[in-house]
Amino acid sequence: MFCSSVCRSRQWRKERRLRKQLAAVRDETGTVECPECGARWVAGVDRRSDARFCSRRCVVRAWPRTPHRQLGEAALIQPDTMTTMTPQPHPCPWIGSDQAAADVRAAAGLVSARYPEATGAVLGGSAACGQSTPGSDLDITVLLPDHGMRRREVLRHDGRLAEVFLNSRSDLRTAFVESRTTRRATALFLFADSIVLHDADGQVEALRQEAKALLTAGPDPLTGPERDAQRALLTDLLDDLTDTGPHSDPHEQLAVADRVLREAAQLLTAHHRTWNGAGKWLPRRLKDADPDLGQHLLDGHLVLARDADPTPLTASAMRVLNLTGGPLREGYVDR
Repeated sequence: MFCSSVCRSRQWRKERRLRKQLAAVRDETGTVECPECGARWVAGVDRRSDARFCSRRCVVRAWPRTPHRQLGEAALIQPDTMTTMTPQPHPCPWIGSDQAAADVRAAAGLVSARYPEATGAVLGGSAACGQSTPGSDLDITVLLPDHGMRRREVLRHDGRLAEVFLNSRSDLRTAFVESRTTRRATALFLFADSIVLHDADGQVEALRQEAKALLTAGPDPLTGPERDAQRALLTDLLDDLTDTGPHSDPHEQLAVADRVLREAAQLLTAHHRTWNGAGKWLPRRLKDADPDLGQHLLDGHLVLARDADPTPLTASAMRVLNLTGGPLREGYVDR
């Protein structure tokens, strides 16, 4: 009767689906109506069992009328009411500025247009800290349903560049835990120091409180082997830097100096059990960890870049080593 087992299975699935549809109609159970267009279907047969809308188009149409969107738009018009979006008011005094309002509008528009399935979203980074410019990108974290796929997307929406981090709740908690061992805490800072764009069921605020608690607790302390490995690496780099001077190859000297600053910052922040950073966040995190020694490291790096003099940077990095057990050369074993 059938040409192959594939066709037999296909026909069997079609008949099973038809039986379920007939049973649902007969018993008047298991049918769902789309709140946007009125279309009806059998849950778990025509569409997923937890589907609320019949199509993505209806999801997008319904989004602007949901209570959280209406509240968000009202907050943009009257910035003083924005704190009613979350149980705790946002601490940033610049939340009512023109640039902040433009950032929130752009971020909220992007989330509603591209991620209608999102259960929550926050705007973090420089926009949430009052340091953005019209050319700054938007750092957005989107909370997906539990079946959502974790990913990072870079895109442009209405002329604004955005970096979007998409995670389910479990994925985000995994990223939070990983931050304590990597000591970078990008996900923690993006979520804790953020402006709420969308929070359908309170999960975003709960996760924000978790992130704040983890940030306050700080990263995990260095283990003995981790500390020795960082001491040995910084010692080796300092030996290379000490051998340079005004007549050395400037490219090589600057390359070594950059690595010295990075490794010294990593060791110093780990010693104080504070968070490390990269790029523009390295000097910020470094000065947060140790205002005095952190500033000396940065000033020493600047002197080397301008005058090719490695002495101030070398002295500051040696202070970091002395804080953590001193230089490590002979006797070190990397296991």
